[in-house]
Amino acid sequence: MKTRTGFVSNSSTSSYIIACKPSDICPHCGRSDPDFIGLLTELAQMNDQYSDDTQVIHPDADEVLENIQREIKGYEEDKMESFREHGKDLDKPYFPWPRCSCQTTGREDIGRCDKYISELREKQAKIEQYRNDGWKIADVDISYHDERIREMFEQAKKNGSLVILDF
Repeated sequence: MKTRTGFVSNSSTSSYIIACKPSDICPHCGRSDPDFIGLLTELAQMNDQYSDDTQVIHPDADEVLENIQREIKGYEEDKMESFREHGKDLDKPYFPWPRCSCQTTGREDIGRCDKYISELREKQAKIEQYRNDGWKIADVDISYHDERIREMFEQAKKNGSLVILDF
């Protein structure tokens, strides 16, 4: 599975599933690193003039995992549909869409579904691991136009307080 590490310049936003390390509180002054997910949530609640398209899609690990589970269910349904459609002819070529010149087989469709399901389960396991270690998890969109947020995002990655789990 590919992992994008930076921003895409031909898109207005970049989407990520991120893990944010809980920050330590200084015993002397009481300060801590900013909560990046909390900051993005506050920005999204502000006027669009300030936040562009930056938003928190799923604000916690439970919602992120529920969304992934829905994706897995969709691929499992697609897989069953291929079995129903092709039956014993899983290896018989067909054209998946009208006016499409590329052929595929039911077996290839099922293989693609299995691959996607496997990747999604790996993603689930990675999210669970970070969540169990106390990290906050969120699915976020960061606008290409929010330069300060992008700078903070990159700095948090550099200092290890933010990890990209998926894009």
